[in-house]
Amino acid sequence: MGDALAAFSVHSKTNGLIGHTFFEKADIQFEGAYQFINQKCAEVVFDGVKYVNRQDDIGIEGLRKAKLSYYPVMLLDKYRVKRKCK
Repeated sequence: MGDALAAFSVHSKTNGLIGHTFFEKADIQFEGAYQFINQKCAEVVFDGVKYVNRQDDIGIEGLRKAKLSYYPVMLLDKYRVKRKCK
């Protein structure tokens, strides 16, 4: 495995108060890769940020369980708005 990429993620910060994790990907051959990238991003990228938005679990039960294991302060409902075309 040597120099292989184990995990990556895409983030942004909003005014230092909120951090957003848009997506994460990890190679499951590296045990703990998802946990590691999550922890390191929280420490480095989101240092000093009050809230981190981990985005939608897209209905995947294991992903929802993993996200709930971080004891979120709140969960927000998701809505889809469609524009009616004439």
